[in-house]
Amino acid sequence: MFPILSLGIKVIVSLIISLPGVEKDNINVILKPSILDITAKTNVGWEHIKERTYHKTIKIPNNIQNTDLQISYENGLLKI
Repeated sequence: MFPILSLGIKVIVSLIISLPGVEKDNINVILKPSILDITAKTNVGWEHIKERTYHKTIKIPNNIQNTDLQISYENGLLKI
Protein backbone atom coordinates (compact mmCIF):
# COMPACT_ATOMS: atom_id res chain seq x y z
CA MET A 1 0.00 0.00 0.00
CA PHE A 2 1.10 3.59 -0.41
CA PRO A 3 0.83 6.55 1.93
CA ILE A 4 -2.22 8.76 1.48
CA LEU A 5 -2.51 12.13 3.18
CA SER A 6 -5.93 13.75 3.13
CA LEU A 7 -5.96 17.55 3.36
CA GLY A 8 -9.61 18.54 3.28
CA ILE A 9 -10.85 17.51 -0.16
CA LYS A 10 -7.36 17.08 -1.63
CA VAL A 11 -5.69 13.65 -1.49
CA ILE A 12 -1.92 13.32 -1.87
CA VAL A 13 -0.51 9.98 -3.02
CA SER A 14 3.26 9.46 -2.89
CA LEU A 15 5.17 6.59 -4.50
CA ILE A 16 8.90 5.89 -4.48
CA ILE A 17 10.05 3.00 -6.67
CA SER A 18 13.63 1.72 -6.83
CA LEU A 19 14.76 1.04 -10.41
CA PRO A 20 18.53 0.53 -10.20
CA GLY A 21 20.40 0.66 -13.49
CA VAL A 22 17.42 1.91 -15.53
CA GLU A 23 17.87 4.93 -17.80
CA LYS A 24 15.20 7.65 -17.51
CA ASP A 25 14.23 7.24 -21.18
CA ASN A 26 13.37 3.57 -20.56
CA ILE A 27 10.67 4.31 -17.95
CA ASN A 28 6.99 4.65 -18.88
CA VAL A 29 4.31 5.86 -16.49
CA ILE A 30 0.77 5.63 -17.87
CA LEU A 31 -2.29 6.89 -16.02
CA LYS A 32 -5.51 5.00 -16.66
CA PRO A 33 -8.81 5.35 -14.76
CA SER A 34 -8.02 4.22 -11.19
CA ILE A 35 -4.70 2.67 -12.27
CA LEU A 36 -1.11 3.82 -12.56
CA ASP A 37 0.85 1.53 -14.89
CA ILE A 38 4.65 1.65 -14.57
CA THR A 39 7.04 -0.19 -16.89
CA ALA A 40 10.81 0.01 -17.27
CA LYS A 41 13.53 -1.96 -18.97
CA THR A 42 17.29 -2.05 -18.89
CA ASN A 43 20.00 -3.83 -20.82
CA VAL A 44 22.07 -5.79 -18.36
CA GLY A 45 24.52 -7.25 -20.87
CA TRP A 46 24.95 -10.55 -19.08
CA GLU A 47 25.63 -13.59 -21.21
CA HIS A 48 22.47 -15.45 -20.17
CA ILE A 49 20.24 -12.37 -19.63
CA LYS A 50 20.27 -9.51 -22.14
CA GLU A 51 17.40 -7.39 -20.84
CA ARG A 52 15.61 -6.92 -17.55
CA THR A 53 12.05 -5.59 -17.35
CA TYR A 54 9.97 -4.17 -14.52
CA HIS A 55 6.18 -3.82 -14.49
CA LYS A 56 3.84 -2.68 -11.76
CA THR A 57 0.16 -1.76 -11.83
CA ILE A 58 -1.05 0.26 -8.85
CA LYS A 59 -4.64 1.08 -7.92
CA ILE A 60 -5.05 4.78 -7.20
CA PRO A 61 -8.00 7.11 -6.55
CA ASN A 62 -9.96 7.52 -9.80
CA ASN A 63 -10.08 11.33 -9.64
CA ILE A 64 -6.33 11.74 -10.34
CA GLN A 65 -5.56 13.41 -13.69
CA ASN A 66 -2.32 13.53 -15.73
CA THR A 67 -1.90 17.16 -14.71
CA ASP A 68 -1.92 16.10 -11.03
CA LEU A 69 1.17 13.89 -11.45
CA GLN A 70 4.62 15.12 -10.49
CA ILE A 71 7.26 12.63 -11.63
CA SER A 72 11.02 12.68 -11.11
CA TYR A 73 13.80 10.12 -11.53
CA GLU A 74 17.19 10.49 -9.91
CA ASN A 75 19.84 8.02 -8.70
CA GLY A 76 17.66 5.00 -9.49
CA LEU A 77 14.61 6.28 -7.61
CA LEU A 78 11.35 7.03 -9.42
CA LYS A 79 9.24 9.46 -7.39
CA ILE A 80 5.58 10.04 -8.25
